[in-house]
Amino acid sequence: MKSDWSNASYWEHFYNFADTPWELGQASPVLQEAVSEARALGAALHGASVLVPGCGTGSDAAWLAEQGASVLAVDFSPQAVERAAARRSKLSAAVAERITLKQCDFFEEAFEGFSFLVEHTFFCAIDPGSRERYARSVARALVPGGYLVGNFFVMAESEIAARRTLALRDGEPRPPFVTSVSELQRLFLGFFEQLSLHPARNPWPDRRPGIEWVGVFRRR
Repeated sequence: MKSDWSNASYWEHFYNFADTPWELGQASPVLQEAVSEARALGAALHGASVLVPGCGTGSDAAWLAEQGASVLAVDFSPQAVERAAARRSKLSAAVAERITLKQCDFFEEAFEGFSFLVEHTFFCAIDPGSRERYARSVARALVPGGYLVGNFFVMAESEIAARRTLALRDGEPRPPFVTSVSELQRLFLGFFEQLSLHPARNPWPDRRPGIEWVGVFRRR
């Protein structure tokens, strides 16, 4: 049986009650930092095809389109996609036409042919048992030489273990699920070359200090 958070209805509840702390109302500064690093390493975002899984209300997708990318933004919450469409409608026609929205389960789709896949609050929202499937799906979605760029929530393994123990005392653990550097490398380095992985220089002020990490990986 899927965990509650693996169903659209779980996330719909948060949108119903306007309890969506992952929504920043603007593109993630850490994601922008990751994209900037990828560009410095030779990646061309303008004109690139970009996949944004777990797009939420579309702040990141809008920023990417403003940079000239062609964006497919997906989420399995109908409300998230509706709000992303409302955000898109407020953009200039030239930018809006570069954004395609799709309500779907990322893991049930066979995405492929993308130059970039952007990560922000999707990896931390899925069941940790699905992370290997995530890595395979991301690798399949990207062309050779394509980039996985994003904002990962990272802690030391000892902190993760303590956090998991506390969560179990309170019942079944719930998202967001943090990760470690070693886990990211274990998951991705079979498919990707690690170009950058470090604490963000410009983290979001309302998030735990040190938890946001820039990650840039290139598909082998």
